Amino acid sequence: MGKLPHFDWRVWGVTRLAKDWGKHKKGTPARPTIRIRSIDGEPIRFEPPRLQSLSFNLAITAANEANRLKKEISVYQMSSGIKKVSEDDLVKLYDYFEQCLITVTFCYQALETYSNYIIARNLKNHYPLKRIKCGKEVTQYLDVKELQRFVSTDEKLGVILPEILHIKTPKRTKLWEPYKNLKKIRDAVVHVKTYQMSPEHVMSANDEEKNTILFLLYRCNPKKIVDDTFKLVEYFSLAIDEKRWSDQIHTIMNSDDPEDRYYDY
Repeated sequence: MGKLPHFDWRVWGVTRLAKDWGKHKKGTPARPTIRIRSIDGEPIRFEPPRLQSLSFNLAITAANEANRLKKEISVYQMSSGIKKVSEDDLVKLYDYFEQCLITVTFCYQALETYSNYIIARNLKNHYPLKRIKCGKEVTQYLDVKELQRFVSTDEKLGVILPEILHIKTPKRTKLWEPYKNLKKIRDAVVHVKTYQMSPEHVMSANDEEKNTILFLLYRCNPKKIVDDTFKLVEYFSLAIDEKRWSDQIHTIMNSDDPEDRYYDY
């Protein structure tokens, strides 16, 4: 990549000055800044990141660590023929579960955040949301904030974003089944039910075992979850001309070079 650029890929955005501004010449890269106040009231300025980028970065890092840990977990066969995780590697197993939790949670959050970002960027007027009430179809006209707040991520990804962007819904593509699997695991780990974690339940479960959190986490492939999430994000990023941003995510997912974490402007 050559000389290390100055812009971390998670930055909200970078533009170039259209004309000379003070000591800065036309064409100089520029980033928006925001001001917040620290706990002691002191104002602080900085260039904000995209929250969807932070979420993706967390998910990518956690997925790589989860895959590394799982390869190091030792399993041996007991006299009964059942395989068991070595007690010496329980720490690694628990660390693996933690990294899976991070991967799943932040992959889903990346989709939620990106959906809301697209709505805010592309919805020009109120959105006519159709609902069935008392057996009759009614239409509610929601603004950006209402649409972001009251509509599920399923409906945003499957209906609203495609309509706003005038593209086909991903529901009838190979992108949707991996999303449903991600949502299943995410819902399980965010809305935890006692029976999903109870050792007694897990030991006695048959087909229900597939609904327990530890089963879902142990059997999942964190790297594939990130890959599948990225493909769904890319489906929409291409429609709003953000290929550069999604290409950067793809590069980071497949590179260990720290320089690839920076935009080259």
